[in-house]
Amino acid sequence: VGVGEAAYGSISPSLLADLYPKSVRGRIFAIFFMAIPVGSALGYLLGGFLEKAVGWRQAFFVAGLPGVLLAAALLFLKEPKRGAFDTEDIKIPARDAYRALARNINYVLTVLGYCAYTFVLGGIAVWIPHYMVRYLSVEAANGAMVFGGITVAAGFLGTILGGAWADRWAKRGTDAYLKLSALSMFVALPIYVLILEQRSFSVFCVLIFFLEFLLFLSTSPINAQVVNVVPSSIRATANAFSIFAIHLLGDAISPTLVGIVSDYSNLHSGMLIFTLGIFLAGAIWTYKIIFHWEAMPWPEGALRLPSYQCHRGYHPAGVQENTLAAFRGAAEAGATMVELDVRLAGDGEVVVVHDSDIQRISGQAGWVNALSAQALKERARVPTLREVLLDPACRGLFVNVEIKSTRARTDGIEAAVARVIEETGSAGRVLFSSFNPLALRRLSRFLPNVPRALLVTQERAEKNAFYLRRMLLAFLARPHMLNLDYRDYSAGMAAALAGRKVPVALWTVEEPEQAKKFLAMGAASIISPLARVS
Repeated sequence: VGVGEAAYGSISPSLLADLYPKSVRGRIFAIFFMAIPVGSALGYLLGGFLEKAVGWRQAFFVAGLPGVLLAAALLFLKEPKRGAFDTEDIKIPARDAYRALARNINYVLTVLGYCAYTFVLGGIAVWIPHYMVRYLSVEAANGAMVFGGITVAAGFLGTILGGAWADRWAKRGTDAYLKLSALSMFVALPIYVLILEQRSFSVFCVLIFFLEFLLFLSTSPINAQVVNVVPSSIRATANAFSIFAIHLLGDAISPTLVGIVSDYSNLHSGMLIFTLGIFLAGAIWTYKIIFHWEAMPWPEGALRLPSYQCHRGYHPAGVQENTLAAFRGAAEAGATMVELDVRLAGDGEVVVVHDSDIQRISGQAGWVNALSAQALKERARVPTLREVLLDPACRGLFVNVEIKSTRARTDGIEAAVARVIEETGSAGRVLFSSFNPLALRRLSRFLPNVPRALLVTQERAEKNAFYLRRMLLAFLARPHMLNLDYRDYSAGMAAALAGRKVPVALWTVEEPEQAKKFLAMGAASIISPLARVS
């Protein structure tokens, strides 16, 4: 039984991943892993009944015979194509599988949280019936029956809803499987603390139902996450090691630890261990979400990112940056994409200008948000975004639109930019970028199919707070890529970003040889005033 279960548990999720795409794996795994709560609860419910009816030896035969029949049926199951629904899959030789898993930080953090989760789930399954007897004065048989019934209902609902909910979240953002799992742990923690303070059997049962529902919400998302973060060539190995780790560090030790504490103190004190396990599971998964966030998949129908972008257009001596002349010059010189900066003028028009004050480009002071678009054009040759997108000489260019916003709350620039993009029919040739992760998040609501790049620099400027330098809000921005200060790019960072499939563009690279070096290191695009134009 043990060998069969271990082999089946390792191979089955890998087969399911080869049969279904990522977009529905949460629901598919929910159906598959529903067997855990339902089967476990049936063991509680039927085990006692069969033991009384036919004896414990015969009860084992009743449990084992269906397994034999199903095993025979598997002989006729058609082998699916390996990695059929995966793009850019990496082929890793079997001998290098464990080394690859150890270097995969997404996999390691997922499994570590899974160990803490299993520590709790396995220990609670063993000790809750005993807790009912000791602290709620319930007969052992009745306690096991009630707990089994609660586990069936909560496990069924939690597992099914967890898979469907995670799949739905995954359509709008990344790390959906871990976000749901971490959230369920943090909500479960206070409920578990309340459970240990209850002496009313009815209230205890209600709280146990909600606790198990929240715990089982994570079952299918976490197992889907395990197969999603590794190449298809080592999925079975990844599942095998995950199963080994969660049992070795989880439910193989938690019942014994609780028993030891109970012997030296009491069962209530022993059960308090699980508060730490619930917290650790949520904390580890949250750490992964924030510090090792994933990029959104590139939208269908979006622009194809070129290797070079002209920074604020092509502006040699005598040509002002961020003007129609600079963008036309870039197009004439053979550039395929330009980067430009946008702000809101005083009349609500989206204008193309870098600074908040036109002093540098015009020689006279004037705040952009206090002047009309027409006044900005007359004083400083500032074009509107609409003019650039509709200009005949620029119609063939892709455009990286950098949103110059530092506000936590919007001043309306995101909605205004989205309106211009829609009215000019430019969604297929535009990339959004910004240092402000909240601005990118707002843009994701207006134009979800336009790619977004989070701008990042380690420079200690006043407005570049530590949480921005450390990308601690990146997961909120739902970016498709990073636009990174080239001075912060290294081989180590290149490898880490590639492992998480985060494309990166580097700014502002002015040396052609340096640009070639960065492209060879893995950069997807170079933003430079000299790119393709020198």
